[in-house]
Formats: sequence, structure tokens, C-alpha cells
Amino acid sequence: MTTVTEGQFPGVRPLTVGDVPACAELARDRGWSHGPDTWRVMLEVGDGLGIDDSGGGLAGTVIVTRFGTDLAVIGMLLVATRHGRRGLGRALMEHALGQLPGRVVFLYATPLGRPLYERLDFRTAGAIVKHVGAYQPDTALAGPSVRPPGPADRSAVLQLDRAVFGADRSAVLAALGVAADQVVVAEDRRGLVGHAAAWRTDGVLTIGPVVARDDAAARALVQALAAGQAAPVRVDLPARSPSLSAWAGERGLIPASPTPLMVHRGRALPGARDQLYAPATLALG
Repeated sequence: MTTVTEGQFPGVRPLTVGDVPACAELARDRGWSHGPDTWRVMLEVGDGLGIDDSGGGLAGTVIVTRFGTDLAVIGMLLVATRHGRRGLGRALMEHALGQLPGRVVFLYATPLGRPLYERLDFRTAGAIVKHVGAYQPDTALAGPSVRPPGPADRSAVLQLDRAVFGADRSAVLAALGVAADQVVVAEDRRGLVGHAAAWRTDGVLTIGPVVARDDAAARALVQALAAGQAAPVRVDLPARSPSLSAWAGERGLIPASPTPLMVHRGRALPGARDQLYAPATLALG
């Protein structure tokens, strides 16, 4: 079995929307739930890299999404089962990192990928916990009012999001706004105190991002998006918020094992991260 040696990136090429079917097939090969709609959004806002399989389709993928000039996230690193342990994952990661000089680079690590990320000097900086289940509304919930956003809210949403995320992700939010089933904002006497979106992937309503000034605003946003849903609901909550996780569990959203947040060379992430309650997706941060 041939191994890709360090420094070589044979066949690494840009991905386009024309590669969406092959990307979705690769995800199915690895048991991932990401369908064509997810890949289309990812390739719209990020730069995909792929390695072609001589037998047809893709042998591997990775997507780099840049935010402003200083921050980037790496996601959708996949290598076909038949090509595992040949160095393709490392080749793709090194190629991606080579395109991001000087930036703070982060990712969420799957158990399969974590050893590779550690070898490439990614260090754990936190974790999120997936919560999934049939949502049961909190009839005693108190907090800010939640409503659909209007055109006049755009500036305030982007200002809050940039302060919390630490970089401009207006392109990501615009793409999610088109793909999402629902987008909502929360407001109280202070003004706009949060925003969130929910979209469907393989029969599951995934809530994210959730940006909120405090736990009360985060709970109000999640409830507004999840209440009354017949489909299972998923939200990825930070491990640093055990009280919020406990609340979600009481609402029927069962926690899974934590997923590490890792940052290249252990650099500090920008923004007020204590107010980032759920990523847009694991691949988008």
C-alpha cells in the first residue's frame, strides 16, 4: 500500500459545486450525515480541496473557511475508507494550513481525526457537547422576547456577531439565512441580545449558530426554534455551561460525548467566546 510522504500533495485540487454529489457520497462512505445541501453551503462560503480517486469519485476532502484576515476554520476532512492510513488526511491538512499563514486556525476534532491534529500541533481549547432528542418546551421559561429579524436588525446582528465570534462572518450568516428553516433574534430592554438559526439535515433540526449575551437569552433562542418541532432537535452546547446542558437534558435533548475544540499552536481565539453558545456547524465554527 502506497503512503503519501510528507510534503507531497498529489492530486490536491480545488472543489467546486460540481463536486457536491461526490462529496456527499464520500460522507456516506464514512457514515456522516452531511447531504448535498450542507456541502453546497460549505463550498459557497469556504474553499474546498479534494484528492481524486483514480477509480472515480473523491479519495479525500477538506474545506477551509476564512473570516476576515486573521481567523479560519478547517472542516469536512474526510478520507474514503478504502484509502485510510495512506497519508491523504495529513496531505490535505498540510495543504490547507499552507494556505493560512499568520491566521488563527481552529477546528472541532472527531475521535478519528484527533491524533492527526495533535501531530500537527493543534491543542485543545475547549469542547462542545451534542444534544439530540425530542424537545419538550419549558413552560416556565423567562427571558427576552424572540422574533424573526427584520431588515432594520441586520446591522445590530452583524455587530453583535462580530464582537462575539471575533471576526466578520457575514458571508456565512447570509448563506445560512438562505438555507435555514428559521432565523430569529432576541431582544430586551438592552436592545438586541442574541440571534440564532435552525436548519434541517437528514430529518434532524439542527440549531446553530446561537449567539447570546447570557444563558437566559440562549435558552429563549433555543426554545423559540425547537418548540413544536416533530423532528428530532440537535444543538451543540459548550461544555463550559453545565447548567445550560442540564436544562437541555431536562427538555429531552440527550447529551453525547464532548467534541474537542482545537486551535493550531494553541493560539488564543478572538472575540467574546463566552457568548457563543452553539456553532453554525462543526465545520464552520
